[in-house]
Amino acid sequence: MDHHSDRLLGVLFSVALLVSASSSLRAEPMHFWTASRGGNCAECSWIAAEGTIVAETPKQAEEFFKTHPEYPNVYLNSPGGNLSAGVQLGRLFRKYSLRVAVGHTTAPTDPDLSSTADIDEGQCVSACSYAFLGGVVREADNNQIGIHQFSWELNNFAQQPSADIQDAAGASAGFSLSTAQVIAGFLITYVQEMGVDPKFVSVASSTEDVHYLSKEELVNLNVRWDSKAFGPWGIRPWGNGIYAFAESHDKKQTAFVFCNSDKHPKMRIQGVEHVSEIKEELKDVDNYMPIEAALGADVTSIKLSQESNGASALDMSLADFDPRGLQGKSDYDLSVRAKTHSVEWLFNFSLSAVGAAAAISAAMRNCN
Repeated sequence: MDHHSDRLLGVLFSVALLVSASSSLRAEPMHFWTASRGGNCAECSWIAAEGTIVAETPKQAEEFFKTHPEYPNVYLNSPGGNLSAGVQLGRLFRKYSLRVAVGHTTAPTDPDLSSTADIDEGQCVSACSYAFLGGVVREADNNQIGIHQFSWELNNFAQQPSADIQDAAGASAGFSLSTAQVIAGFLITYVQEMGVDPKFVSVASSTEDVHYLSKEELVNLNVRWDSKAFGPWGIRPWGNGIYAFAESHDKKQTAFVFCNSDKHPKMRIQGVEHVSEIKEELKDVDNYMPIEAALGADVTSIKLSQESNGASALDMSLADFDPRGLQGKSDYDLSVRAKTHSVEWLFNFSLSAVGAAAAISAAMRNCN
């Protein structure tokens, strides 16, 4: 979208979305600061963005992002605010390739740790939800993203197509339904550019009260997004049986769960990166198993192999694996993580819990 369109969008969005603030959200204008919980990990430091999104927020945000390029992560906690500014803020997240999550940055409670902070549960509502979509990686959990209709009244336009749209306070917003339709078109274009299902806008426009997206909605609408994260599980035929599989969003990695002739449950991650580091770490696998768990099961053996197409794969044998235990598990429970001797992450495959229990249970029938 060009600068002229953005300026037009700003004019059309001069009326802010209805703010649905709760006591846990900051009511003052959004401000930005850096925070850290200590340590040298990639997630140990971040930019905190808290408060109501106002017209000046995008300008302040860009100035802050320019001067803090070493901080790739942003935690948002906002009740909403100005819709135009929210969209502009989202574009800035994308421009600066920022990873965005929902969370409230808390002050330290221990006076001896005055330089550290932490993340508590937060919310991103209304205009904030559109800003959130700009993140190149987007992390949000159940009931953290709240969406709703435009703050102006859209009722009875079938009878009064040229009637003024009213803002939340009942004052005339100075434009008609046709303009509201243009705004909806801009929003649909924006969410598509951000890689989000345009149904996001229709879901928002279908509810007068704030609707908090469920985890399933976050996944299905691509609101929650990480190109390296895995999508829902499915099944495919394999010989006389089937195997369960899940692909990363960028299609570069695939996870397989299956049983072959030895009847022992196995897992394969195809398309692994950082092969040389993994290979070096696995030299000591007899004395040190770097994987904590895979699908919640103990890993008894692991090896790195190369397939005929040149892709590298990790093969793991799972001990005492019962797929019925996957029911009700979270994505974190199903992820496959490994640490080096120095307790740095060797790899962390973010597997999805969606469809896992059904697909993997079906694949495990080959073990019988």
